This record gives sequence, structure tokens and C-alpha cells, in this order.
Amino acid sequence: MVYRGHVENGMIRLEDAPILPEGVEAEVRLLTEGEPWEEEEKIPGVCEEIRDFIGKAEGLPPDASINLDTNAPTIEEKLRAIVADVPQEEWDRLPADLSEHLDHYIYGTPK
Repeated sequence: MVYRGHVENGMIRLEDAPILPEGVEAEVRLLTEGEPWEEEEKIPGVCEEIRDFIGKAEGLPPDASINLDTNAPTIEEKLRAIVADVPQEEWDRLPADLSEHLDHYIYGTPK
């Protein structure tokens, strides 16, 4: 995943404040002065990630082939289209702490 952010008081502040698992490793790439941020930086989709394994699953005949449409929209593109169709009023109805207390809102667990 790629997140955009900036340095503030010597600390990296990520935009949209994603909640990341404790201890997860991260790589930071500093943009040089004037270097544009690639908003739609292409992240490999699942097909690209598993291409070397396709057709090698146990039980498949050696001549089995799977044709993948590499021009098909990624899951991220599909989700962006779905999200774009939701009216802002509906987003505004969500609790501000939804991401922090998702289990509470789904299962009723204590906050």
C-alpha cells in the first residue's frame, strides 16, 4: 500500500490517518523538491502478484492455461467506483470513530 504524508516536527504524518498494525514494517520514499506525487501510482494487482503460480496448482493438468485480462479494472478501481456512487449524506451518517471501534458497531462489543 502507498500512503501520502509529510514531515511535521520531525515525524512522518500520513494523510487520511490509516490505522496500521503495531510493528508493521514500512518503507519511506522522500520526494525531491518539486517532484510530483503520483496520485494513481500503479500497485500490482492480484493477477500480477500470483502470475508465476497460476497453472501450477496441484491437480491441474500440465497444459492447463488461464487467460487473464490484464486490462480489467483492479479491485481498487472497482471499489473507488462503488464509493463514488454513495451520496455524501450517507458518509456523513457514519460514526466518526467507526474505524477505531468497528467491532463495537458490527458486533456490539464494548468500545
